[in-house]
Amino acid sequence: EPCSWSLYLQKIFAPLGEKALSARCRDMGRRGALEAAFQDMVGELAEWVCGKDDRHFSEARLKRTRGIAQELTQSPRVRAILGELLAAGILETDDLHAVWAGLAAARDW
Repeated sequence: EPCSWSLYLQKIFAPLGEKALSARCRDMGRRGALEAAFQDMVGELAEWVCGKDDRHFSEARLKRTRGIAQELTQSPRVRAILGELLAAGILETDDLHAVWAGLAAARDW
């Protein structure tokens, strides 16, 4: 059931949260903050799901990977993250290319 994966999704997307990204923007600027946030997001993703270089595929890890992958593509909360960041003024439309590049990098998982 999708609710069981919400804790994993919260941890994976924490670097893209409004508070975390806003604090980084003050220190690094928007582009630097986005790059760092996506690096952290991919690192967190690697903690929870099987990656392309992962050699140990336990049944539980494979099940978790499938559940998280399904939730990432179907969750309305995931789709709302960028809208919230744009509405809060943390991101601007010019930043969407960097967001796309970050999501494309994460997609390799």
